[in-house]
Amino acid sequence: MQTTPAGECWKAPSRRQPRRSTGMGRRMEGVLCRDRYTETSEVMAMVSHDIDAECARVVADLQSTAWETKFTALGTLRRLAVHHHDQLHPYITSTMTGAILSSIASLRSSLARNALLAMTDLVSCCGSSFDRPALLSIIPELLRRATDSNEFLAVEAQKALDAIASLKHSTQALLDVRGRTQGEKAHIAACLLRCVNRRGCPSGSTPRLLKLACAFLEEGASDVRQVAKSLVCAIASRLTPAALCDTAAVVLTARQADLVRNVLAKASPSATHSKPQWDLTPQRVGTWTSYGEEQGGEQPVAIVLGPTVDANLASSEWRRRLQGLDGVLLAIRSVSLLTSGDVLLLTDRIGPRLSDANSKVTMCALDAFNCMVEGLPGPMSAAALTETLPSLCACMASSHANVRNLASSVVDTLMHRSHGPELLAQLARLASFGNIRVKAAAVAKLAVLVDLVVNKAAVRKHALPLAIALLDERKGDVYRANRQLLHALEACLDKQVWADEILALSADKAKKLHEMFVSSVP
Repeated sequence: MQTTPAGECWKAPSRRQPRRSTGMGRRMEGVLCRDRYTETSEVMAMVSHDIDAECARVVADLQSTAWETKFTALGTLRRLAVHHHDQLHPYITSTMTGAILSSIASLRSSLARNALLAMTDLVSCCGSSFDRPALLSIIPELLRRATDSNEFLAVEAQKALDAIASLKHSTQALLDVRGRTQGEKAHIAACLLRCVNRRGCPSGSTPRLLKLACAFLEEGASDVRQVAKSLVCAIASRLTPAALCDTAAVVLTARQADLVRNVLAKASPSATHSKPQWDLTPQRVGTWTSYGEEQGGEQPVAIVLGPTVDANLASSEWRRRLQGLDGVLLAIRSVSLLTSGDVLLLTDRIGPRLSDANSKVTMCALDAFNCMVEGLPGPMSAAALTETLPSLCACMASSHANVRNLASSVVDTLMHRSHGPELLAQLARLASFGNIRVKAAAVAKLAVLVDLVVNKAAVRKHALPLAIALLDERKGDVYRANRQLLHALEACLDKQVWADEILALSADKAKKLHEMFVSSVP
């Protein structure tokens, strides 16, 4: 029998090679990527004094066949766009944008993401360099990436589309783009909504906007229809009733006109039928008529937040989101009079933070929103209410006591800075379809609001049917809030109107109403 020497019976296990770092500045296949996924606020200025040479080198490197060279060039391009955009402007041509788009379409996700970041910075800092044809070449590729199954690529593409929505020619370019999928159509509608909210309806584009919004209303996907409804309301809020009727008669079919009527009747009835009046308290002085009365032109905007504030608000770090909200608060306090364009811009930025997962961020957002409401020259528009009121009611129903109390105070302020019937209708809608906690909070505020609203027909239309329907609800918080609402309705409505409504109740409802009024439950 052959034996094996003792020294060869055991061999020390080979050590595994340590894994290379995957953080910032790692080496990827021999290339040091120091600019990888850097936030816009962290992008450094160029050290070189010859910026023109750097710009020319970037244009050449972007057309390289080596992905490593493209990756490095994209990082340099971001630095040039953020800190040296004046010198970079002459080099922004179709050649450069075509090279960036080819990187966005790359199968290598790291290169595609860096290209999306570069496109966002380029559009945000050098927006004047992009005319309508340039945007028409960029938007389709961004739409394709915005619906990508790779989540981090989709998020970056959506940020780039949001930056494009701030440009002058974005509305006309988006109207010329046709989405291939339902997801792309939803993103087109969302971008058009941002354009209308920020700059109004450009002259000559209103018929096309309304027609496209109606086409989206007829889509099968619910997310496309939902955004289209908001778009219709935004368009209607910027037109006079006569202008809206004339436009609808020219470009819409009878079926589409009915769709628009139904959307406006359910979502924002005051957006087209009448301008908001100061209709809440006896302390009002005169009638607010100048706020938000644009005739389809550009919306004036006095507040400028800047890319740093936007980047902080979109950050995944809660401390940076707080910094972004502090910047918004400073911007609000720096303006003596807020315009309707300012309000829509601010609600677009503050709204998502009202439902933030971090309570400190939520409270800071509530402070900023309250500061904005107090600075309004007139009642808040229906579009702004539709965007922010659900989040405010969710804050009022929060389990966090400080968030709950602050949100209640903000809604109290909003009652004196909103169109009474519009706020009443939206609160009633939230109370009808919200969860139990939201329902109780909304009904409690309705009990206060019905006394302030001068238009008692709106009270009878929206608040009374809700209170009657909630007679079947036996949950403690909702029961007590509804009892307060019914007492307030009995006090504010005409006695004959109240008696007629009681006589119209079924025997079961009448019995429950009697039990509620004689109940000793506080």
